[in-house]
Amino acid sequence: LNRRTPYVMVGTSIVSAVDAGPSPRTCVNGTLMKNALGAYHPPVLTLVDRALFSTLAPEHLRHGAAEIVKMAAVDDEALFTLLQRHGRALLDTRFATTGDDPDLAAVADEVLFRSLHAYMRLE
Repeated sequence: LNRRTPYVMVGTSIVSAVDAGPSPRTCVNGTLMKNALGAYHPPVLTLVDRALFSTLAPEHLRHGAAEIVKMAAVDDEALFTLLQRHGRALLDTRFATTGDDPDLAAVADEVLFRSLHAYMRLE
């Protein structure tokens, strides 16, 4: 119907920010199949604001971290190293949205940037 309508994707969770956000796949579940109906139409812009992660449940933080680890393991050794060094602190502070640590905030931004970049290279 409106396949070419420009849209902006706003990542409200880590998974939606680094996995669904930049994806050209727009899908919905069918009666018997997941992602059965859809199109390939990328967003014109993907917005990622770590402040949205401040209210995520711990399991949603872990799901997002797992997506980032996947990107790091497949495509980015430096990202993997960042996760090894700062992963616990990122989870404990909801990706540097609690507390006031500008260095950790910079790490969180770098982790998100590198994971998005890896996703786009591999997509």
